[in-house]
Parts: sequence; structure tokens; C-alpha cells
Amino acid sequence: MRYLLLFCAFLMTAFLADSAAPGFRPPLAAQWKKIDALLKKDQPATATPLIESLYQQAKQENNAPAHVRALLYKIRLLSAKENDADEKAIALLEADLQTAQFPARPILHSLLAGLYGDYYNQHRYQLYERTQGAAPTADQATPGAADGGTTLATWDAGRLGAAIVRHYYQSVEDEPARQLKTSLADLGALATGGDAEGRALRPTLYDLLTQRAIAGLQNQELYITRPEQQFQNTDPQLFGSAQEFAALKLDAPEADSLNGPVHALRLLQRLTAARLAANNPAALANVDLQRL
Repeated sequence: MRYLLLFCAFLMTAFLADSAAPGFRPPLAAQWKKIDALLKKDQPATATPLIESLYQQAKQENNAPAHVRALLYKIRLLSAKENDADEKAIALLEADLQTAQFPARPILHSLLAGLYGDYYNQHRYQLYERTQGAAPTADQATPGAADGGTTLATWDAGRLGAAIVRHYYQSVEDEPARQLKTSLADLGALATGGDAEGRALRPTLYDLLTQRAIAGLQNQELYITRPEQQFQNTDPQLFGSAQEFAALKLDAPEADSLNGPVHALRLLQRLTAARLAANNPAALANVDLQRL
């Protein structure tokens, strides 16, 4: 549960409103202030129906900032009272994803990838010993449902790693053209704070989600098996111009499907191509620095 609490704190920092951000007052601010006050007084039972009400309202109105914020508050409540909070948090987001609309939907894919990754890190030693389709371990008696209605306690490391990769890709492949047109200002409370320079270098939802995916997929813990045939990072065009890199075909052996650096390079390619098309030299230079 401690892992989930820390992860929730990170999510709140990464995606929720900074109430001190100058000139910004998020919608439903009074309701959130009341909820925060109740949680500070350790009154989650009173806060829960208020959070649920805001969640339902946000979904009905397709208010993505409030929708995602309400989900994160629900996860926060789970982490405070449930022994299997990490599994139930994943189940909560998986269920919500089925009806989520843009732009909440790609954000939820990104958050799910992060939650799966957090679960992987927390349980990696058990996962290494688990065979595909193995029975639940003794300390996983009441897991939550993951994607497909299965239980995480039966998953091996390969299946969990594949879920992480899949959700990160789905986060950036969900209407990418629309993501590139979704500015930080359009995201409201999901993207406040930060200095002007940083916001200019990552100006859209696509930038934010791609950068999260690149960071998440570079986790070497996912790369637990080293197949005989592996991707070789030897092509000089990997270190060439932005145009050369964006056009480079990155082929990896099928057995090397969980090679995080390969996935990170492919996403950097997509981001490089997007920055070239947008004619944003500063943002393009920032992406090039990551690669070089």
C-alpha cells in the first residue's frame, strides 16, 4: 500500500491543479476545497459521496480535468483503507476506461501504464518466480480485476510487462492528431504550474503523454529476459539529424518485444516527427537533446 500512496502523490503532482498557480482558478474549486478539508480532517466517509457526485457530473459533462481528478481521489481513498489497494486501483481505471472520452481516455491509459509499472516494481520478485497462468500466491488472496477481467495474482512478469507497454502506446496512439491540437491551456487543471519555458518545450497533450511513456518504458526491470537475438543500437542515423532519425526504420526481433530502449526510441521518433511538422525549433531541440 505504501507504494500506491507514493504513486498517488506523484499523480497528484503530475496531473492535478496547482491551486497556487497565478491567474488560474479550476472549475468546481469550492467543491474540491470542501473535499480537501474533509480529507485533511480524516473524514473520508463524508468526502466519498462528494467525490462520487463530482465524478458523475464530470463524466456526464466530459470535463476531463474533474473526471481524472475525481478518479485520483478515489484511488487515494482506496490506498487509505484497502489492503489490496493497488489491484483495486487498476481495476477502477480499467473499468472507467471502457466509457471514457477524449481527452480523459488517453490520460487514463498513461495512468494505467504507470499503475501497472508500480505494481510490477512492488511485486517483481514474486513475478520472476511465477510461471504463465500460475495460481495466485498466498499474499494475493483478494486481488482486483485487471484488464480482461483476470486477476493480477495470476500474471507472470511477461504479461504484466506487455500490459505496461500496451497502455503507454495506447496513450499516445489515441487520436494523436487531436492530442497535438490539445494545448496545455485546453487541459485546464490537468496541466497547471511549471515555468513558461518548460511549457513551451512540451506544449501539447501529446508531448506530455509521450514523455511519460518514454520515461516509463526505459525501466530496465521490464527487460527481464535477454533473447539471443536483440536489437542492436548501431545505426549511425540514430545519432544523425532530426530528419534522418525520424525517417529511420527501427526493427527489433519479435522475441525482443519488451526491450524498453527500443520502445523509447520509437516514441522519440514519433515526437521528433511531430515537432518537425509543427515547426517548433525549441521543442525540437529539446527532443534532440534527449536522444543525443
